[in-house]
Amino acid sequence: MRASSLASRSLQHGRPVVIEWGVYVDQNAINTLRRWQEAGAEAWWFESEPREAAREAWKLENVKAGRLFKAEKWHEVVNVITATWHLVEHFFGPDRILKYGWEQAKWPRPSR
Repeated sequence: MRASSLASRSLQHGRPVVIEWGVYVDQNAINTLRRWQEAGAEAWWFESEPREAAREAWKLENVKAGRLFKAEKWHEVVNVITATWHLVEHFFGPDRILKYGWEQAKWPRPSR
C-alpha cells in the first residue's frame, strides 16, 4: 500500500491512528513521511536521551516481539540516525521532536 493511501485510509476512521515506523533515515524515508503529511498525517520523532534509555527499550522490545536482532544492529541504526540527523531536524523541526529520558522510563537504569 502506498504511503498516501495508508494515510488517507487511516484518516477516514475519524479518530486518531498511530503508525509506528522504525525507519532508516534517508531522503526516501523523508519523502514518504512528506507524502503522509500531504495526505493529512502528523509526523513526530521520538528521541531518547540518553541513548542508553532507547537501547534498553529496544532490547526489551526485541525479546517481547521475538526478534533476533544482534547488538550490532542497534549501533548500525544509531550510526545512520547520527549521520542523517540533519534530515530529521529539517523535516520535523524542534516542535515535533519529542525527547524522552530516564525519568519516563519503565525500566531501571543499567548499573555501572
